[in-house]
Parts: sequence; structure tokens; C-alpha cells
Amino acid sequence: LYRSLSQRGAEIWQAVSPILVGLFALRMAYYVQKQDKQEQLVWRLLGAGLGLWTLAEVLWAFLTLVLNSEASPSLADVLWVAGYLPLGAAILIHLAWWRKQLNGLRILLAFAVGGFFFLALFYGVLQPMFLGDVNWETTLNVLYPILDVTLAIGAFTILLTLDGRKWWQPWLFIAIALIMWAYADAVFAFLIWADAYKASNVGILMVELPYNAAYILFGIGCALAVFHKEESEAREMSPVPAS
Repeated sequence: LYRSLSQRGAEIWQAVSPILVGLFALRMAYYVQKQDKQEQLVWRLLGAGLGLWTLAEVLWAFLTLVLNSEASPSLADVLWVAGYLPLGAAILIHLAWWRKQLNGLRILLAFAVGGFFFLALFYGVLQPMFLGDVNWETTLNVLYPILDVTLAIGAFTILLTLDGRKWWQPWLFIAIALIMWAYADAVFAFLIWADAYKASNVGILMVELPYNAAYILFGIGCALAVFHKEESEAREMSPVPAS
């Protein structure tokens, strides 16, 4: 009975914890889009993507906890995949606005980092999955980390366009969050493919901890954007001392 209750408690925590940290990140994104008028569209799109992901977490929790269904693909997957569209659009718009800051060396660095991430992802995790039977579930599990890495490369490229510590700090946290999502999704895909995800708590911790931490880091990035914006506005409004 104790083991059964502990297992049920772990299942509830795995389903609910992403919702809680997702709501935190979503709240922070809402605050920053109200503060930063110059890049309001970017933060609104980021918030829309996070909102779709949080809805997906809620739906997945309902499917797993109430309906006892872990079928994949599901409607939750539709929301998760849809969330990548506004997130990607936000990164592309930001890069379009600041593209003049990207010289040849920075573009080369972005391509080098992107190539490293894709090679590490493919040869380290995904390659064995292509050797077996490929179905819709496997395709989705492979698609998620690829999309995560693509967004992470975009966020890293944004870092290369920003000058000044206070401006790149928020995007640094967002880029790290996207890399952690890529790691968590890649490990999850491999463990599900190897039928080892629920074999031990170690596998679950390798996925759940970085996955939830990514939401928190994304929220911290948004919170830093709000803090720096308010700090800049307060400095602009403060009286200039007489010489």
C-alpha cells in the first residue's frame, strides 16, 4: 500500500509540477510584456508560446491522472507543437530588429554552436532511434528536442546581438532554459524508446528536474527583463544633479 501511494504521489507530482512552474514563467512573461513597450510583440509571442505549453501540461495531467491515458500523440502534443510557432516567431522578430549587430564573425560563431548542438543531439541520443521501427510516437519524441535546439540556437544568436550585461542577462537565462528543455526532451525520447523511463527513479529525475528547472529559468529571464527595464526607467526619471 505504501509503495502504491508513493508511486501515485510521484505520478501526481510529475504531472502537476510542470504546471506550477509553467504558470510562474507565464506570469513573468506577462509582466515583462507590459513593461517593455519597445519589444512588446516579442514578449507577447513568448508568453503565447508559454501559455500553449502550460495548457498542454494541464491537459496532459488530466489525461494521465484522471483518464489514466498516456497515449501519444494526443491533443496535448498538438498544443506543445503549436507553442513552438510563437516562440520561434518571437526569436525571429527579435533577430530581424537587431540583425545589424550580427557581423560575419558572430554569424560564424552562431553556426558553429548550432552545428555542435545538432551533432551532439543526433549522435548522442537520436541516432539509435532511427535504426528501429519509427512510428508517430517516436517521430514526436524526436521532433521535440530538435525544435528545442533550434530555439536555443536562436536565443544564443540573440545574445550575440546584445551589448551590455543588463540586456543579455534575460536572454542568457532563456537560452539556457531552451537548452535544458532540449536535453530533457532528448533524454525522455531515448528512455521511452528504450522502455526504461519508468524502470527507475534515476531516469525520471534525469528528465523531470531539468524540465521543471527550465521553466523556472525562463521565468527568471523574464523577471530580469522587467527588473532592468524598471531600473532604466527610474534612472531616466531621476533628476540630473546640478554641476
